Amino acid sequence: MYTRAMYEKFYEELFESGKLSITQQNNNGRYIVRQRSSSDEPWDREFTVIFENMDMITCDCGLYTHLGMLCRHSLKVTSDNRNKY
Repeated sequence: MYTRAMYEKFYEELFESGKLSITQQNNNGRYIVRQRSSSDEPWDREFTVIFENMDMITCDCGLYTHLGMLCRHSLKVTSDNRNKY
């Protein structure tokens, strides 16, 4: 169960996941998720998400390890794979 603050953080992550794109996906469950650059950042940021199944997902941003909540990168991959599972 989330507190109100955690719910708001999760909502923000879910909303921001819509701005991401999956640029590469391998058959071994490794995805490259790219954050489009904004006007104040001249580069794109890339994150690696490993998605083996609905029980195992990791991202190199470390939000889950830090807060115990899926990050926007992982949410993007799970929403892209929602019809497969």
